[in-house]
Amino acid sequence: MMPVRQFILRGLRRVAASLDPDRRLVEHAEPTDSGPFPMAWPDRYARLQQALGRSLASQFGGRHDAGQMIRHAVSGSIKLADALVLAQLVAETRPAKILEVGSFLGFSTRWLLECSRACGSRVVSLDPRVRHRIFDDIKTHVLSFCKDDGDRLTCIDAYLSERNDAMFLHDYLKYEPVLTREEALAHLAKVPVIDQPFDSFDLAFIDGDHGFAATVLNVHLVARMLTTGGWIVVHDAMSWPDVEPALRALCTERNGLALEAIAGRDFRSRFQRIHDVRLLADGLGLVRVLDADRVRHTDPRQVVRASRG
Repeated sequence: MMPVRQFILRGLRRVAASLDPDRRLVEHAEPTDSGPFPMAWPDRYARLQQALGRSLASQFGGRHDAGQMIRHAVSGSIKLADALVLAQLVAETRPAKILEVGSFLGFSTRWLLECSRACGSRVVSLDPRVRHRIFDDIKTHVLSFCKDDGDRLTCIDAYLSERNDAMFLHDYLKYEPVLTREEALAHLAKVPVIDQPFDSFDLAFIDGDHGFAATVLNVHLVARMLTTGGWIVVHDAMSWPDVEPALRALCTERNGLALEAIAGRDFRSRFQRIHDVRLLADGLGLVRVLDADRVRHTDPRQVVRASRG
């Protein structure tokens, strides 16, 4: 497998090349490279976004304004630069089984399924699948949107590590059909919590609660389900302020984890003058399991307590 920095650069160069076909903005771009990451992937990402719009209109069109649906969907889904780096990692590692934590409408779920089609990876998608933003009945949409690869997809409806009803309560109190606080909490209370390892995986993509404690607890629990050498990709490492500090607190040699890179940082700084970079990259924390035994002996709550002084 190529070094982490090399496949990050390869993925980001393809983003740059797709935005700058004349190569005037990025030196040494490699748009014609014939490796495992073809230039067709940016086009596939664009087509997948179009497919998402049609799918939302089909399921939710009678309930929500089209523009409102697209705004929520795009804002809450993986961006182009992040998606291409994730695809590069899947292509390089060829995981047999992938864990996704946080699927929202299923865009990242389908992206993982498409990226892993060549190696036949199984994808396990874990999400509480309650109302998120304006959308209800999210699981039906995820299954429908991913039906072409449905034989490789398993959905688990649960919180990971600990319950976080507050993350979704606002959506029940603001968007139609509005519930009372008591009704919403009663509904959310039905969602189970998974706080112990339940399977083994080769690669994981985490896009759930981005608070400091939640990031530490989720990454540690997921790491307990990976073997030494496995990878965890943590979304929103730049767009949410607590994610990177949480990763740096947890990912130490003593704890058996390494934060290898924040993918997208250089890309954002290079392109921020000519594009609204928030539409292109939220940043990915790339975490590698150095020692699975040390991970098992780490107390993540102690990491959280130590950070609070």
